[in-house]
Amino acid sequence: MMRYNSNKSIKSCSPANRAARPMWRFQRGLSLVELMVAVALSAFLMLGVTQIFIANQQSTRLQNSYARVQESGRLAVELIAREIRMADFWGCAGATIAPANNTNLGSSNIKVEFGLLTSGITGQDDGFMSATVPANSPEHATGFNTLLDTSSDTISLSGAGGSGAIHLVEPYMNTAAAAVYLNTTTGLTAGDVVMLSDCSSSADIFMVTQISAGSPGAALFTLNHATGTTINSVNNTDTTLETDYRGDAMILRPRLVEFFVAPSVVNPGGNTSLWMYEHFQGGTGGQSFELVTNVTRLEFTYGRDTTGNNIVDRYDAALSSWGNTEWDQVRTVKIELEITGEEAIDINLNVAGDAAPVSRTYTRVVTVRNRILGV
Repeated sequence: MMRYNSNKSIKSCSPANRAARPMWRFQRGLSLVELMVAVALSAFLMLGVTQIFIANQQSTRLQNSYARVQESGRLAVELIAREIRMADFWGCAGATIAPANNTNLGSSNIKVEFGLLTSGITGQDDGFMSATVPANSPEHATGFNTLLDTSSDTISLSGAGGSGAIHLVEPYMNTAAAAVYLNTTTGLTAGDVVMLSDCSSSADIFMVTQISAGSPGAALFTLNHATGTTINSVNNTDTTLETDYRGDAMILRPRLVEFFVAPSVVNPGGNTSLWMYEHFQGGTGGQSFELVTNVTRLEFTYGRDTTGNNIVDRYDAALSSWGNTEWDQVRTVKIELEITGEEAIDINLNVAGDAAPVSRTYTRVVTVRNRILGV
């Protein structure tokens, strides 16, 4: 028979014994106050994490946009600067010798298409000489014609570029009216209008009428410039050149390019781009190329030497009254080009109405090397 132990029962139910037990044994949930505090702390932490995430996301977008703007700006400025450096190059004869025109192209065509009888640098402040792009875009069908951004400047750069390492080889030219013997004809074809100049005092413009290889084993080619052959409405009116050129002469191809800002074809919808228009030979138009998108402004200022000491003494924007005298004084060109990003970014984070594309202006002063060096 089990005996009742009164002392043990009384000891287990005493208040002192109950107080010594862990409190969690008596907890059955959270109070409303505790729950509200926990929710408030969690919301505060989530808000902080969200703000950090948004800031990092905005920073990444901003850095990417700046990177694209910087890349586009540097590329655009370098493309223009490269052409400016080489402007007014006419071979070792220099820009001071007026070449003899032996083609049926009138002086106006020679000036417009090649710039040979005018200054190697011309431009227009806030506008373009023809007000339109008279060319077919390579991205679109024939007939593309875009109005230019007349709030930006344009620049025209002419000069001559070599067709590879082309030079005269023996027997050079037997007479001033004879064929020209070359080491190679890379890049030359019949119908090309070229310039032949030496390092003394002579230069001639003529159309290539025929190119033929020498005898088997001979390392030379024959270039003819005869009369009586018409290609693309161009022909030679005189076969006798200024002199019988020798080994110091160079074969050069005249080139005229123009830079301007016009609506974008690659990225339409009100965006503008930097374009280059390259004139074809013989007065047959030209071809336009969209170079860099999101170019919103293009300005040129010309450093001129007005005292004849080959040192720039003033900078001016182009004036319509300038003639060859003023343009021939240009020694440097200051480029100011503005690039705008495509995406509107809120730089100040969540400020109403503050989102806008990033923009940056690039400035560079470029030397016309062939004038400074006296080439």
